[in-house]
Amino acid sequence: MSQNLKWLDNIKMEFEAVSQELDEAIDRDKLKRELSKKQTALESQIVQESKLNEDLKNQLADLTRRSDDVDKVCNLLKTRLNIADSDKNKLESAREQFLLAKELTGIRLDFEYCAKHPNKAKGYIKNQHKHLLESFDMDINSDALWDLVANIFVTGDENWPPNNK
Repeated sequence: MSQNLKWLDNIKMEFEAVSQELDEAIDRDKLKRELSKKQTALESQIVQESKLNEDLKNQLADLTRRSDDVDKVCNLLKTRLNIADSDKNKLESAREQFLLAKELTGIRLDFEYCAKHPNKAKGYIKNQHKHLLESFDMDINSDALWDLVANIFVTGDENWPPNNK
């Protein structure tokens, strides 16, 4: 029996050794699979991050181009805003002519309304002598406006001295 026991012990030890080798091989295989999954996940993450990085680089390049375009437009506007001396003189002359015409005719325009309604004229006519303000709101028609001015400034007996009536 002792022979059988030795033989059984040898078989048992060999079986345990084979089992241990198989367990180690299975553990190594599991570890390889886990590492392979992690590597695949990391590689896909790297691919995604690379795509995102490329997109961000493209957006940065686009924004840089836009910024350059905006800078060019701003510089262009700055140069156009610098009015030459001759233009300043023309502007001042036109301003003086406008103020003189405003005082002579008494016409005051509502420029905000006129800017919103390009085919309309709105404002009032001021007659200091009669202490009168006559408002108007009409289609743009210079003849009609001049008729209105003429009617307000109609002279009658106000030019006669008060005692000669």
